[in-house]
Amino acid sequence: MTSDKNADGTPTRDIWLIGRIDQMSLLAAHFERKGRLIRWDSFFRGSNARKYWLFDKFLANRKLDPVLDKVHGRHLFPDVLQFFSKLIRVPHYNLMPSLIFASLARLFAPSNFKVLVGQGSYSFLAALYCRKKKKIFIADLTGQLPSTRYKQLSTEYREHGLKYREISSIVGMLRTWEIRLANYVFVPSQAVHDALLEMGIDRTKIRTLHYDAPLANILVKEPINPYIPGNTIKFLFVGRASIAKGIKYLLNGFSAAQKRSKNAISLTVVGWHENDAKNYIKANKDLVEFSGPVNKARLKTLYLDHDILILPSLSEGSALVTYEALAAGLPVISTTAGGSCVSHMDDGILINSRSAKDVTAAILHFDANPGEIDRMALEAKERHKKKMTKNYGQRTLEVIDSIIKLH
Repeated sequence: MTSDKNADGTPTRDIWLIGRIDQMSLLAAHFERKGRLIRWDSFFRGSNARKYWLFDKFLANRKLDPVLDKVHGRHLFPDVLQFFSKLIRVPHYNLMPSLIFASLARLFAPSNFKVLVGQGSYSFLAALYCRKKKKIFIADLTGQLPSTRYKQLSTEYREHGLKYREISSIVGMLRTWEIRLANYVFVPSQAVHDALLEMGIDRTKIRTLHYDAPLANILVKEPINPYIPGNTIKFLFVGRASIAKGIKYLLNGFSAAQKRSKNAISLTVVGWHENDAKNYIKANKDLVEFSGPVNKARLKTLYLDHDILILPSLSEGSALVTYEALAAGLPVISTTAGGSCVSHMDDGILINSRSAKDVTAAILHFDANPGEIDRMALEAKERHKKKMTKNYGQRTLEVIDSIIKLH
């Protein structure tokens, strides 16, 4: 099986997508521009032509690249069902919308595709169809599977007197089943790759594709803001302040470092605050600046105004904020469990998860060696430029074409 062309030399539309509206929107736009996208089944998405103006407020965050306006596959009913299920607090509110979305995607399956790239728990019926029709099914795994996240997070939640539960057990089972049905699996980081190997997934099925972050593509063009010796060393956290993001270890580690640092240090926490983190935030409100969520323009300014990003996540697929920070020229302190693309002691420092001591040691490393900030900043920006020479869509398309050639 190869990627064919039409009689006029244009590419054959041979790729079918099923998935949420986040990173997959980048793939969909690139595949459509290349003339390869046959259909993209997703939750309801907007149109730049305001074709769905009645839903403008609902679709405020779903206005995508105009090239996708005429691509088929919008599904409104699963969105509406999930909204009301969550509103009236139905247990496992995401289960029925996921099953209906998966059924609709299968119902409208195109007949002449070669490759299906599917996400979440929405592709299992289409995956079975692929197996029956001898088509290629690629599972796009955007983060750790629920079973892995449970191993990484359940003990931490239990220590806080909480029970860890992210999604229904059925949805978790469907996600795992999709991985086992897949001919190939796309993963965003080495951490997810290694977790699949532990599950017994054949390593020849796994392809690692680092994500793209639209803000990173803007930040990489900005000059590095060099650290001036004697100034405050500014640390930044971007993400939901929560147990899963390691907020306890971040704040405890920073507090300990501040007592021992030779230079003045500061920490800014950007993002929504989860209920499970409120006690930590309250206890540190005089020590740390908590800015809450910000828009992209403000976030860009914050990256350029800080020196180092800290992301001590307990579980992560591959956080986009690390790409943004590296592109801005910020060294990154992150955990190995965080799916980080950081190279230890080149463009940042990798630490163990659930370790305030490691957070403290990493902060004090930069405090004792402030010259490391600029050295790693330069390395971060250069490494990001080299990694992202080709955009995420093109890198993914090239891997898909190499897979097609194998069949």
